[in-house]
Amino acid sequence: PNSLKKQNKMRIAIEGCGHGELDTIFDTIRYIQVKHDIKIDLLLCCGDFQALRNEFDMQHLHCPEKYRSIGTFHKYYSGEKQAPCLTIFIGGNHEATNYNRELYFGGWVAPNIYYLGHAGVVKVNGLTISGVSGIYKSHDYQMGHYEKHPYDKRAIVSSCHMRQHEIFKLSLIRKQIDFFMSHDWPNGVEKMGDLQRLLKIKGHFIQEVEEGNLGNPATAELMKLLKPNYWFAAHLHIKYPAIWDHGDDVTTKFLALDKVIPQRDFLQVLEVEDKYKPPAGSPPIFEYDLEWLAILKVTDQFISTSREFVNHPEYNTSSPEYLALLEKKEQMINEIKDLFRTNEISLKIPLNFSANVPAHGNIFNAVQFQYQYPDYQFNPQTLDFLRMVQLESKMFKTELAKTPLKVDVGMKVDGDIDIEVDLDAEVEEEEEESEEEQKERTKAEENKGEQKSDSKPEDTSGDSSNVDLQAPNEEPNPEEINQILNQVHELLNMIRGMNISDNEIQGLIVELSDLSEQDLLVKARKEEIQSAIQRASVAVSRVLSSNQ
Repeated sequence: PNSLKKQNKMRIAIEGCGHGELDTIFDTIRYIQVKHDIKIDLLLCCGDFQALRNEFDMQHLHCPEKYRSIGTFHKYYSGEKQAPCLTIFIGGNHEATNYNRELYFGGWVAPNIYYLGHAGVVKVNGLTISGVSGIYKSHDYQMGHYEKHPYDKRAIVSSCHMRQHEIFKLSLIRKQIDFFMSHDWPNGVEKMGDLQRLLKIKGHFIQEVEEGNLGNPATAELMKLLKPNYWFAAHLHIKYPAIWDHGDDVTTKFLALDKVIPQRDFLQVLEVEDKYKPPAGSPPIFEYDLEWLAILKVTDQFISTSREFVNHPEYNTSSPEYLALLEKKEQMINEIKDLFRTNEISLKIPLNFSANVPAHGNIFNAVQFQYQYPDYQFNPQTLDFLRMVQLESKMFKTELAKTPLKVDVGMKVDGDIDIEVDLDAEVEEEEEESEEEQKERTKAEENKGEQKSDSKPEDTSGDSSNVDLQAPNEEPNPEEINQILNQVHELLNMIRGMNISDNEIQGLIVELSDLSEQDLLVKARKEEIQSAIQRASVAVSRVLSSNQ
């Protein structure tokens, strides 16, 4: 406790497998802060984070059905709750694969909660933080990122498997990494700690250790190449410290942590020198890493979205192609510097989170979104990022074909970049009225007013034919009418396709089947219909929950 009160120190909490238990993790952070009278500046989570926004995401969670749970992340996504500190996480092998894919290059999954991407490097108060998502499986390692919506069961599993492309990108880093995160352990690290104790607790590891197969061989090579100061991991559900000795007095401190269970070691707080030393109480300075941005641009040519094996240059200094990439990276760093300087772009990561799908608990979630997911989901943050670095990534080739990087003249994105575009249609400016036209319009309005004042009011009290009992009592809104009609149409199609025999739902089908556009022009009738849609949505959600 006393050491935690030192000045000019940055306090970083490390967490193992999250498994969607954000409430427990953040409550533990708050408990430590109160108990030790400190402020934790940063939380690093080592995978199985499970950023489940709604039931649709839960269907894309890689885990056995009996263990599937919505968790508590959706509360932070919707804004109901707030993370107590900046939180950065990587993906594990139990994730909402569809959401993570939207933010392949990284981004905010909720306010103050940042996904590092499939691989990534960022800076917090000058400290360099890097990581890679997923676990190693040899049969998927050299494949492209072929998984996309609609995900089948195989794709849900394989999308959590690490790809060589991510390791290759990380191999091009030449700066010193302060903290590196992976989900599974680098192969061989178990031999650099108390192996006897490990095997006493986890006896089923004995064969893998003897055969040299425990852990990830790809990240083991990365460990030898990058030599980070710290390496954090999870996955095996046990706390395990070790020291990886690289020789020449260079070491990496390794720490694996457990999953979120009471009385288990799932969280630990470290103290390190704060390089930037910002004013007390100010939020951490959170930035992109310039070298990493350059790496993303020079390696995008190797991205594949097919199942075919992808060949990358060998990442060693004896490969001419690899050396050429390193040189190209240095040139790209200068190009990005010029780009950012010209357009006055800051390296600070923008606070541009937006909730792009309904959160759990939204009454229309099951109806509007769960079964009507769009053909593609291009997260606005990813589009902003690609515009910022001017990268037409092959990873989002399909999405960019529908939403190009170029935008309307004058639109500002990420640091106020002006992006030019050729407009297909000319905008006609409204011509100003001449003085003569203004006089004619004024005279016509005056004559109209005189005619109206001279006429007698029309008597309609005895003529029922002049009274429209179904006349609109509010201005019709075509967009709103179409939206409600589409909701009803999608709802009915989904219910009929599910073959639900629930009496309440069947009654609501009858109530909504004869809906016409004229019904929606009457306020009272429109409110009845909206109420029926809400009741049907809740009923469908109830039936779906009972069937799980």
